[in-house]
Parts: sequence; structure tokens; C-alpha cells
Amino acid sequence: MAPDISPTPSSCFVRFLLPCAQLKCPLNARNKKFKTILFFLFFGVDLLTKMTFMKILKYLGLLLGLLIAILLAGPLFLPDSFHMERSMVIEAPAPLVFVHVNDVQKMQAWGPWQQMDSTMQVAFGDTTVGEGAYYEWTSTHSGNGTYRIVESRPYEFIKSYMTFEGMGTAEGTWQFEPVDEGTRVTWGLDSRMSYLMKWFGLFLDQLNGPFFELGLNNLKAIAESEAQKMNAMEVRLTELPWTRLLGIRGTDVSMSTISNFYATNFGALAQFLTANGIQPASQPCGIYLDWNEPAGTATLLAAIAVADEVSPGEGMEVLSFEPGTQALLLEYHGPYEGLGLAHGRMDQYMAQNGYVQSGPVIEEYVTDPSAETDSSKWLTRVYYVVSQAAQ
Repeated sequence: MAPDISPTPSSCFVRFLLPCAQLKCPLNARNKKFKTILFFLFFGVDLLTKMTFMKILKYLGLLLGLLIAILLAGPLFLPDSFHMERSMVIEAPAPLVFVHVNDVQKMQAWGPWQQMDSTMQVAFGDTTVGEGAYYEWTSTHSGNGTYRIVESRPYEFIKSYMTFEGMGTAEGTWQFEPVDEGTRVTWGLDSRMSYLMKWFGLFLDQLNGPFFELGLNNLKAIAESEAQKMNAMEVRLTELPWTRLLGIRGTDVSMSTISNFYATNFGALAQFLTANGIQPASQPCGIYLDWNEPAGTATLLAAIAVADEVSPGEGMEVLSFEPGTQALLLEYHGPYEGLGLAHGRMDQYMAQNGYVQSGPVIEEYVTDPSAETDSSKWLTRVYYVVSQAAQ
């Protein structure tokens, strides 16, 4: 049998390179550098042709083992906690921006995940404003979880916990800093990672940063639009048009239950006045005696003004004012959900013009929603009992 004289890859490689060694050209092997290159190229090709399949598997196994060792040992040298944040200046006063973060229902209008995940379903808790407010979400794309506000300092700071089902809890923070242009808002996230999840922490900023930027831009658009509307509202000094209001008190009434509170008690007041032949001197009024901003609750009266003295019925009381009591008046047209802008404008006007609040806040609901279905035409007169600030 004739011997196998078919060329091997290494022999072909040598047959190609040796003639080059004799040529006086850039590939001349007499050049020391080129000799070195020839040696390593020849050695590498020859080694590959002689290496068996088992040797290849051996080196691949060693490489895989090295990668696994790095994966398992690497977290020993990585931090346990990770922090990221994004900041943006919003041309609006801090109270106006704050309410959109302190209210978990308002958050749905600017939150980035809600906009990008059409499968997300949200269920709100009993409290939706301030400390203790929360909602739960379910999603086929983003998983399930809970968001809860655990600390709320009006117009300054909010802390929240986001619990991801099967993944633990992250801490979110919001800081509101007044600046010349408006409010600098800083949204931060702190998270502690399990051992292997520390690798994920290295990419936390890159993964979540775009979502934070989108959310802040959405919040900026909403707040700045509202700031323009608020600044256009007119405020004037006047006198309260009544001296006596008959009301029913509510304590720790939340914004989510205030409609039911009014509906029940305005009806009771109307029945009492009719039964006793008393003519009302105003439209139904909401009188805010105390407002707990962090909790989002109020102590208030559902009230109607009366011209003459009256003996209040059971569970009722009379709130009296001196004739000529000074108050700031703002006439707001629009749905009740927008009344926050009117109150923001009042706060702004008092600060700019040297007034301080010296009595309750009164909202007179002039338009009957059952008679006018277009909420943009609803008129609410907002009164702030005030006095001139001491110089």
C-alpha cells in the first residue's frame, strides 16, 4: 500500500512561508521580527493540528471552570448595597410638584412603568395620600409587587418601599429643593442585593436610569403646565359674605372619602333647614379647620350659611365670624380635582403679599353638578380668612 503523502495544514503552511524567507522583500525572514512571527505562527498551527479532541475538551472545561469560579467568588468583592439617582429642575413651586408624588393615584399619570407596560393592573389601598399610602400591581411583563409611602415630610422629602414579588424590597427617595428656577427634584433608589444578585447591581444605574429620566420628564410636563394655570388665577381681598354657618364636623376625613362625607351631610343639613323653615344664605360649603398634609386627611365641616341665629340639631354646630372678617377670594372654574391649584395659588399670593392665614379655609360649591354636567363650568369660591403679617 502506498504511503499517505497528503499534505497536512502545517506542511502547507511551511511550504508557503519558507520561500518567503529567501526573498528580499518586506517578508524577508532575515528580519529578526519576522523570524519571531514565523516561529509562533508555525508553532501555533502545528500545535492545533496535533491537539486531540479530548485536549480541546480539557481546555474548554478549564475555561468553563474558571468562569464559574469568577461567578461564584466575584460577589465577595462587590458591595452589598447599590444607589442610583436622577435629578431635574422643574419650573414650579415645591408644593405643586410634591402633591403629584405624595398621592399614589396621581403617580399613575407620570409613572414610567405604567406607561410602558400595558399589562400592568393597579389596585389602590384604603390610604392613597401621604404616609401609609400604597398600591399593588400585577403584570405579565413586570411581575407583581407593592408600592408604599413610609415617610412624608411636606414639600421636602418622601421615602417609599417597592417590594418585588420574589426579589425583595428597594427603597425609593424623593427630595424637593427650592431653587431660583423652581424646584430641584431628586429621585433616588437604594437596594440591597442577595449574593449572586450583586452582579445585577453593577448594571442597576444603566437599566433603571432611562425609566427615572422618563418619569421626571413626565412629572415636569404636568407640574409646569399646572404652574402656568395657577399663576393665571386672580386673587383679591374681600370680606366674608356671611357671619354664621351651620355645619356637621368630620375628623380625619381622607380625600378618597370626602365626597361621601359631603353627600351624606349636605343632605342632612338641607333636610334640617327645610324641616325648620330656615332659608339657606349660601350654597353648600366645605370648611377646612385643620389639614394634615402628610396623612392627606382633614378636620372639616360640611356647612351651609344661615342669616339668623339657629339652634343646631343633633350632631351639628354653628361656626360664627365677626362682621367684616377679611378674606382672600379666588373664583375657580373647573372640576373639583383641580382645586389643589387654587390652594397653591392662595399660598403663593399670601407669601408674595404679606398675608398670613388667621382662620379656616372655606370652599363654597356654587354650581350644582346635578344641574350642570360640564365640570369645566363648575364655579367654586375659595376663601382664606387672613390678616396682614406682622412687620
